[in-house]
Parts: sequence; structure tokens; C-alpha cells
Amino acid sequence: MEYRFTRNDLDQPVARLNMEAEAFSHWLNIEMGSSNLVALKKLATAISELLAGKLWQYDLEGREFYLELSRVQATVSANSVLQQRAQAEGEPDEQSDVDEYDEYESEFSDEFDEGGYQETDSGLVASCGLEDFETLILAWIVYLEN
Repeated sequence: MEYRFTRNDLDQPVARLNMEAEAFSHWLNIEMGSSNLVALKKLATAISELLAGKLWQYDLEGREFYLELSRVQATVSANSVLQQRAQAEGEPDEQSDVDEYDEYESEFSDEFDEGGYQETDSGLVASCGLEDFETLILAWIVYLEN
């Protein structure tokens, strides 16, 4: 996972990650800025406990993003994506025009369908290994403290 930390014009910390992990940069910038060092350190402790086998899972719900950690993987999803998926699962199948369009679109564009994510999820959902995520979180904490 490639990342870079900088400061914006207002001297606020900004995390930038590669395109596949873009949701992590949004999550760090929105949910885990410099005012959330206590929450970040608690998260780092939870990651250590997951890697040591002391926890099975750890979830963190924020204002805009939801973080889900297992012993092997970290996934961050925008709350809006989770809400859309929940609504789609609960709606009756009466949207034939939309379904026809989706079928047509899927014939020509399946590159974004890996992992069940749609093109509209780009930047809103990302996953990585838990060890890579731990490295990112620890580096972010060090950057914020300096």
C-alpha cells in the first residue's frame, strides 16, 4: 500500500493513498484527523490484539465511514454505500428498467465488479491486509504527533 502524508493550505494533515485504497485516505482525512489521536491509539491497540489472536473482529462506525477489521483484513466503506446496499437488498424487484440497464452495462463493463464493488464504489470502499493497515495507522499517528 502506497501512501504519502502532507499538509494542506490550512496546515491540516492530509493522507494520500493509491487509487485502490482511496477510501482509506478519505477515512483518515475525515474521521481520523489530528483531533482524534486518542481514537487512533485505541485503534492501534485493537489491531495489535487482532494480530495477536486476542480479538476476532473490531468495528468502528464514524460519521461518514465504517471500518471493519478481522484478524487478516481491514475494510473501510462509506456509510452511504452501506445504506444503498441495505436498501437494495430490502426493496422489491419492481425496477425492470433499471435492471435491464444494469444487465446491459454489465455486458460491457465488468472490470469494476471484482469483490462485489461497483464503479460507483470507487473511492468509497477499500480493503487491505491487516498488517499493511497497521503500518498505515502507526505511520499516520507518528505524522500527526510531529
